[in-house]
Amino acid sequence: MKYNKKFSIGYPSFSKDPSIFYETLKNSSQQYRDEIFDVYFSDPYKYTFQGREYAYGDVMGAGLNQENIDYLIKIQNELNIPISITFNETYPNRELTDDPEVLHGFIKHLQKYYDLGVRSCTISHVHLMALGILQHKFPEMLWKNTVNHIITKPQQVVDYHLMGYDVINLDRSLNRDMDMLRAMQPLRKKYPKLILSLLVSESCMPDCPFKVEHDTMNKNVGWNYWDHHGNVSCKVWRHQEFNDLPRVGTEMVWGDKKTFDEYSDLVDYFKFSGRMQSLPNASSGKPQKFIWSNIAHIKGQNFLATYHDFDNVIKDEVNKWAFFDSFTDMMNTVGDTTVISNWRHIRYCDVNTKPDWKHVEWIDQQTVWRQKKGKALNIVLKTCKNECWDCHACEVAFGAPKIDSLIEINRDVRLLRGHSDHFNGLSDHLKGSESQG
Repeated sequence: MKYNKKFSIGYPSFSKDPSIFYETLKNSSQQYRDEIFDVYFSDPYKYTFQGREYAYGDVMGAGLNQENIDYLIKIQNELNIPISITFNETYPNRELTDDPEVLHGFIKHLQKYYDLGVRSCTISHVHLMALGILQHKFPEMLWKNTVNHIITKPQQVVDYHLMGYDVINLDRSLNRDMDMLRAMQPLRKKYPKLILSLLVSESCMPDCPFKVEHDTMNKNVGWNYWDHHGNVSCKVWRHQEFNDLPRVGTEMVWGDKKTFDEYSDLVDYFKFSGRMQSLPNASSGKPQKFIWSNIAHIKGQNFLATYHDFDNVIKDEVNKWAFFDSFTDMMNTVGDTTVISNWRHIRYCDVNTKPDWKHVEWIDQQTVWRQKKGKALNIVLKTCKNECWDCHACEVAFGAPKIDSLIEINRDVRLLRGHSDHFNGLSDHLKGSESQG
């Protein structure tokens, strides 16, 4: 069995070498490339309105320069991998639909990519989509909504699809609601052109109360959320002892091959986040290829989840590792009980390094997912709906203290005050107010 067109991946926008992603992808196996649904990227539309400068399109702050875009076009033209331009701005710039000059400017901006052969586009501006002008101007475009539309029910899928969206990016909460995914299956028969996508990697708290403000704040040019407000939100609970608990994020958990296939039957493809990442230059200086790899520290469950120069891992006797040249090779080789979530899709190694999977069983045995309690948790997560406050199945499986909300973690206001440079002086000011009181 082949898993072609199964994964949408983000272009690592902060790589120092614009050629590294293209070159590594070119060196990868044909099957690896065949498994990519598309590579998504951003180039915000910049314009002037009422004497002020604006931009529409990138909630992540990961827009690209021309050199990176040139390599993306090469990926599409030479490697036959679709690329997808993303406009996922959460703030609905009203002038995009109100002002003819601004609207026509956006159409011209998108026309540039259409002329280059781009046939896939994410549009978050629902009013703009509802005008119908985009569908008229770009009849061959595959239109995607953004996952930030929070689509969780069949009726929402129908509403967005009939508005003109071909691909419906379902909300990440459905990673924990397989019953709702099953309820959407009749839609795929009634609307045969409908494509369902599920975001399976995002280190965000489920239903995060900070998310809307976080995304909106990113419009501040030259301002980094993580250096400021992130110090009182997700940075507080991300870096703690039990960071591997599934409830800390919305990552999909595939505890075995059966679980992966269950989800795979319910959606057309899986979307991995990754535009905020950087792909470092290969330390060996030799041609590299992308691989699906599974790396573990001997001490246990601390799996390396970041982009990684695999050549150094192979040389390091402390780590045990396994890798395949494609997801299909891995799925068709390993046993039914292999923990699929342990595998990562965008590590790389020397092109001449041969696949090796002798440590797969050992690595899996180090994780909670191969234990009885982990297998039980894998079942719970399919339908838990992220209602953690009275569940605590994650904490029980990982041996962590029970908490009703991630907000509780490290939530000592005495420590939070003045936690980042942005808040310096606040604690002194409060002390002064208290002494006056």
